[in-house]
Amino acid sequence: MKKIVLFLLILLAATAFQPVAAQPPTIDISRANYSFGVERYGNGIQRFLIEGDMLQRRGQWEEAILAYSNAIAQWPYWAPVYVRRAMAYYRQGRTSEARHDLQMARRLSPLAVQLYAEQQAPARHDLLATIPHSSIVTEVAAERLAEIYAHKRAGTLGQALAAIDQLADQQLLTDEELALLRGNWAFLSQDPLTAIEYYDWALTRQPAPVFYHNRGLARMVSYNFTDGCADLETAHMLGHQSSEQYLVELCGH
Repeated sequence: MKKIVLFLLILLAATAFQPVAAQPPTIDISRANYSFGVERYGNGIQRFLIEGDMLQRRGQWEEAILAYSNAIAQWPYWAPVYVRRAMAYYRQGRTSEARHDLQMARRLSPLAVQLYAEQQAPARHDLLATIPHSSIVTEVAAERLAEIYAHKRAGTLGQALAAIDQLADQQLLTDEELALLRGNWAFLSQDPLTAIEYYDWALTRQPAPVFYHNRGLARMVSYNFTDGCADLETAHMLGHQSSEQYLVELCGH
């Protein structure tokens, strides 16, 4: 895992500073992601992603690459599948092909690289909505939250969870705010389904845009693109401005 993270950091740093003349032609990302229609997922793209991930977990890298390649053959402008195939290439030691796929994914959607690459918690933390600063009513709560966010960015998730439990014991936050923290912790712990359960519960109590935004990302990581994009759109309509860029890059809106 650490080698994959280092590879991604080196690649992204290198591509970020490429001279303008070396950049490939611009791709219209409004054509690249979700806008090709929900029906295509049922025709195999979603299935190939799930199959590829399952094969990677079994260590069957060549078969996983084939599954991702089948998805790319159906839709060659979709960032998530390039990211997932890059991970399989890297595990096979085919770093040149992995680099090519990640560069392609980054051209299509830098956010997709953050969302779908196998990275530790810091890379995904900044994608998630957190408790609005305006709702923090005590200095102690603000200090505890800063501690939690620092642990999440550092990847020390066990310490982050302990700090969340301490906040709960001190009753410094609402139940909905605690659900947001626990949902985000589950998301960063590679457990999007548990994260969705926390966001679902919070939404039954308070239909706030931060819960829709984060649930949308958790659903998309789980390959539920239809509902994930709908959640991001709802978050944007409710005033969560940063959701707009996610809609453009991940959903083609």
